[in-house]
Amino acid sequence: MVDPEKSEPDALYADADQGVQEARQRVREAAAGTDGALLETALDELEAALAHREAARRRPRDDAWVLTALGAANALDAQFHGDAATLPEQDGHGTATD
Repeated sequence: MVDPEKSEPDALYADADQGVQEARQRVREAAAGTDGALLETALDELEAALAHREAARRRPRDDAWVLTALGAANALDAQFHGDAATLPEQDGHGTATD
């Protein structure tokens, strides 16, 4: 949760950094298993979280770059950065079901 006493850029970075930590944990958990698709999804989530954190870090200096990085993160990881209601149903491994 964001601390209301922090500046907006600091709060955005803290939230993005928390997302990176959570994504890293998902990669560690997926790497311990044998499901290659789950690991691939976890790595994609980590890549998106890292792009999001970098965008938050650079935001005060370069808003155009931020928008590009956030767009890339959203494209990679719409489940966590987009409107989940508009996403197709998935089977728990990132595969869309009909």
